Amino acid sequence: MKKAIVLLFSCSLFVLTSCNLSSLNLTGSSSMTVSEISNPNTISTQEESVDSILYGEEYINARLKDYWLTYSFITKSNGVEEEPVMISVARNSDGYYFKDNNGGEALYLKNGEKFDVYLPNDDGKLALVEGIKYDKEEVEAFTSSFLNFMLIYEISLTDLERDGIENIAGRSCDKFVFHAAYFDSAVDIKYSIDQETGVCLRYHTQVISGKDTGAFEFLATVFKTTGVVLPEHI
Repeated sequence: MKKAIVLLFSCSLFVLTSCNLSSLNLTGSSSMTVSEISNPNTISTQEESVDSILYGEEYINARLKDYWLTYSFITKSNGVEEEPVMISVARNSDGYYFKDNNGGEALYLKNGEKFDVYLPNDDGKLALVEGIKYDKEEVEAFTSSFLNFMLIYEISLTDLERDGIENIAGRSCDKFVFHAAYFDSAVDIKYSIDQETGVCLRYHTQVISGKDTGAFEFLATVFKTTGVVLPEHI
């Protein structure tokens, strides 16, 4: 119960006051990295208990290599829905890519131990930015914020209930649900996690806190793990 209450209020704060690009650190200011996500268990079959289910750092690192992921963020506060945020991120052996619907776009190509940065020029083509290089850890912080949803999954793991399987972005996903209530607050969480890679492809939370209500959904629309080609550059 104590874990459920902590999760309840952290999710309430997340949904009602913090669901925006800056709070999700989509441009790389995150202090949270995939190495902080851990769980020693292994994935179960549908008949096994939820305690034996684990998706997390080891599961993802062993399976997620190349990828192209396109997803949206949609938030609603007291019935008012904000404009959705659309983001695409990609990775292959050459480097990483990020693009959003607010004008942000960057290509990071490996050059020795560092990564060169390519940004749109006046013609809209990705061009090398001289004098700027990033470490791999910095580039992953810029492009891998979608993995942070697994942190809440880890916190709520022992309280999750399996809710079947669904298809997200053409991928078979395990579904999990969570519910907690405390005085005049309540939270419902739904997870859909890709069986092959362990990546969360749908995260939906709905919160009631007193007279305030909020909802947030992260939803993948494209997820490819083969044949990934990064955009052209000059």
